[in-house]
Amino acid sequence: MAIGIDTGGTYTDGVLIDIDKKEMLKTAKTPTTHEDLRICIDRLLTDLHPNKGGNIALLSLSTTLATNACVEKKFRRCGLILFGSTDKDLQAYGRSVGLDTAPDTFFAKGGLDMSGNLCEEPDWPEFERHMMQWQKGFDCFAIVSKWGMKNTILEMTAKKILFDLCDKPIVCGCELSSELNYLCRAVNAYLNAQLSPVFAEFMDSVKQSLARRGMYPQICIVRGDGTVMSEEYARQKPVQTLLSGPAASVLGAVALLPAMQNAVVIDIGGTTSDVSIVENGAVRICETGARIDAFQTSTKAIDISTALLGGDTEIVADLKNGIHWGEGRVWPLSMMVGRYPAVKEYFAALDVDHGAHPMEDLVFYCLHKEPGAAAGSALNETEQGTIQLLKDCPQSLGALRKRFGHASVDLGLGYLETNGYVRKSALTPTDIMHVRGDFISGDRATAEKAVRFYADRCGCDGESFCAMIYEMIAQKLYKLAVKKLITAEPSLFAIADSAEIDRLLDFSAGKSNRYLHLKFNSDFSLVGIGAPAGIFIPRVADYFDVSCLVPPNAQVGNAVGAILGEILAKCEVEIRGSSQPYEVSCVSGEKIEVCTTLTDAEAVASKAARKGVLKEFYKRGGVHPVVTVEKKNLEAIPFVSSLQSVFCATARCSILDMIS
Repeated sequence: MAIGIDTGGTYTDGVLIDIDKKEMLKTAKTPTTHEDLRICIDRLLTDLHPNKGGNIALLSLSTTLATNACVEKKFRRCGLILFGSTDKDLQAYGRSVGLDTAPDTFFAKGGLDMSGNLCEEPDWPEFERHMMQWQKGFDCFAIVSKWGMKNTILEMTAKKILFDLCDKPIVCGCELSSELNYLCRAVNAYLNAQLSPVFAEFMDSVKQSLARRGMYPQICIVRGDGTVMSEEYARQKPVQTLLSGPAASVLGAVALLPAMQNAVVIDIGGTTSDVSIVENGAVRICETGARIDAFQTSTKAIDISTALLGGDTEIVADLKNGIHWGEGRVWPLSMMVGRYPAVKEYFAALDVDHGAHPMEDLVFYCLHKEPGAAAGSALNETEQGTIQLLKDCPQSLGALRKRFGHASVDLGLGYLETNGYVRKSALTPTDIMHVRGDFISGDRATAEKAVRFYADRCGCDGESFCAMIYEMIAQKLYKLAVKKLITAEPSLFAIADSAEIDRLLDFSAGKSNRYLHLKFNSDFSLVGIGAPAGIFIPRVADYFDVSCLVPPNAQVGNAVGAILGEILAKCEVEIRGSSQPYEVSCVSGEKIEVCTTLTDAEAVASKAARKGVLKEFYKRGGVHPVVTVEKKNLEAIPFVSSLQSVFCATARCSILDMIS
């Protein structure tokens, strides 16, 4: 048997599969416990396979852990060492890739030319003397050289010097990517160094949970491009798990609807909603690399658009902006009161019909974890007082303001929340689903009381308020889906984010247009994944002229996708020269051989591509490879001076081959 698990920002999903029969035996879903991932993984494994031991041969994981860490910037301090670059380069171009968030940069002397030749030899003794002191201020390091994908000498020498000076994680750009843009390679190395301890902790939690049950399966991880890799490879390159969760959801949609060829897939999660395109049965890949928040990486990943809209998005109502969405994930009130009976009693006694309560009385803060001694001493007096007060019981924002004596006092709640010390709880779409009876997992009475409160402030009844929230969700998902299709059209790509397109979409979503009706149609089906998909996807389809599908087990689509991937590696080798001699080299520029005839060059290129792809394939944990080598037609290759041809090798195997 095999288990697929997706650890999302809000819920952790799982499926149990009979490998021989290719049959889904059981599904499970449990809230993700960010304070200790072992808790939710333990619960999920208990639900899926309550007996200890057993014949679990394979466990495949997808996770939003890396993506969420980047978005929430929950990082340690990383020292970035750049060769062949200057502070002016970073000021001019760093912001476009997210490196303005990495101020701790050392610009090392020494560099390579565009052919990879050493044009300036570093003073290595001086570099070592400087590093002896500089390295003390950091928890990890990333080292990148301009043109380092053609010659690794500077990066690897610097790594050896640092390794001899300290016992801290060190990542080189050349170990992760052959991308030409050295700043994108720097982002990859910078994020990989930051994510390594986070991912290692996650994997250790998983393995401990398995070991307590006497389970020792083969473990695979879903990459951001939808393929999978071994646990060992993932520990070395956790940056490749960016967008792992969304990639698994699309794989799940394809697996659950095998006859589907062309589709717009909307994955509605607890934190975000993700939209991607399946074309001719294959997931569209973003070749330029995954972009996560401000970070532009060189890691190939699924082509996806994301909106901060999920079951746990805060619903905000104020006089200035009306009803709108908050900026992050919060704990639904209906779920929070299940853990805190005193707050449940507070809501039961709350008179929303006759009391003049401010909105702050329905926004709560709970203690998530206590800061350590060093972190606690860095908090100011108000922040420390807030932590102490929340130890006894969650408090409303209004109560906290009254407690500290002034309505406008800065309680430091944003800082405490960002650092994981407190957790915010407020009205969310999950609460609305409780009120309407579409989803019941927490306390419906609390959700109803909160909705009546908000509805009264908006001048409507509870039923109308709930209908309005559902409509807001459907409209936002509709606009996200249409924009994704627009960006897929080459002639429309440039205007996808224009104000004019936004106005057209607002107009097409209107219910009372007097003179003109506008409705987009597409041959691509609309497919929903995620627990609320059955509620909202049909509503989204009402704005479209498209077919609508919500597959069985859509609520655990990510976990299904996690267990049905494949290990896939690619390698490209180029032949350059319009006449003799012909140079054979890797796409990164690393020379392989110079040949006197084109026939010899093609034989060398084909052999080198096969050898290179198998090397990477086995690194990723693959077995029993199916290898193909093809020569790309010149007309399919963007014009590059002297480029003769490119040999592309592919090696692949099913994830299930790993246990056969």
